Amino acid sequence: MPVSGLTKYSGDLQSLAPGRLILTSSGARPEWFDMRSRAESDTPVLLEIDLNPGADALDSVGSKVVGLIGVIPISRVVAIHFESEIGANEFLARKYENFDPAETRTSVSPQLFDNDLPSVDGLSGWLNSLSRPDRPSVEDVRASDGLAGALLMLLACPARSADELSVRAQILALLLSGPAEMSVDEIVSDALSIPEWLSDDERQDAVLLQAVVKTLSRMGPTSEVGARRVLAEMERAVHERIASDVIDRNLARVRSILNAETEIRPLTAAAGLRSAKALLLFLLRPSPIEVLSWASDMTGDPLAVSGASALCGLTCGAHPIPVTLRRKELATVVANVQAARLNRLSPHTVGDFTSGSPAQVGLESSRGRDGLVTSLYLGGAQVASVADPPDPNGT
Repeated sequence: MPVSGLTKYSGDLQSLAPGRLILTSSGARPEWFDMRSRAESDTPVLLEIDLNPGADALDSVGSKVVGLIGVIPISRVVAIHFESEIGANEFLARKYENFDPAETRTSVSPQLFDNDLPSVDGLSGWLNSLSRPDRPSVEDVRASDGLAGALLMLLACPARSADELSVRAQILALLLSGPAEMSVDEIVSDALSIPEWLSDDERQDAVLLQAVVKTLSRMGPTSEVGARRVLAEMERAVHERIASDVIDRNLARVRSILNAETEIRPLTAAAGLRSAKALLLFLLRPSPIEVLSWASDMTGDPLAVSGASALCGLTCGAHPIPVTLRRKELATVVANVQAARLNRLSPHTVGDFTSGSPAQVGLESSRGRDGLVTSLYLGGAQVASVADPPDPNGT
């Protein structure tokens, strides 16, 4: 993504063209990586990309340099190139919470770090002349990260019932097909607002859900969630739309449990607004790993658990979700869909990455030794499965 969307960044060549990705056809000069100073601990890296974009380009001394407006998914990274064996070994020896180096080919390629390439001074005039793109903006990238987080957490959530998997399939399909011109909080709200997910009091539940999603989306991406602030902002958002004793009672119970004034009891599908229950579970266990543990601890309402998982991903974004919760084939689908969504906002031809349509979500049922097995699939890869015990009467 453009460096403007990064929280930690040391100025390199891309800082001369904010909002753009700098691609080159023949490697890079060492000074491109840090134009201020090269610390001894710095390891220059080049990513080899499988892409042929249509964008602003400069041909200089046999090297083509491209200033691309858009984002590139990790699925298009062919290899990671290092200047030296030491740099490659240091990279491979490290552990990254949300990235597994072993999944990408690495290569020691000193010939790609060539001082005969154009200098920064030789490129600065052209880079500075490039227009600054309005979109995709930092806000677009961050919002997209929240949507990717919600998808990844729903894909990681353990299955507890066939009914929940069926509802989750509908939600995933709606999240994956959300149009680029629609805000992420609207996409998530609409996906969860299907009657199959909401409680019997659909109208009240939908109003609270929209307030929950809008509040959390506005706060994210963040792993620091203040429960009091969340509840206060949601109550304001709800009261601007509707006066509801039902919503007030549900939020009062959430607050009472969070303040340890009331013990949390096992949830049931019949009692309470589902958006309030999902919010409660998320605020009690706000980290990605913790929130998923509700699947085994709170089995009475699996839809509330999957909703809490989606709220967690929306709030923290995809970045902090650990690699243990990311199956490569599923994470690749999410990355491709999100890149395609963001690139629809770009004036350049970046690439669709989704073959023109979102990955297909499907359910399959089969009868086995353990009973009727329901499996959820995304793009041909199994997401989760659950078995309903055989009927003791044999019917």
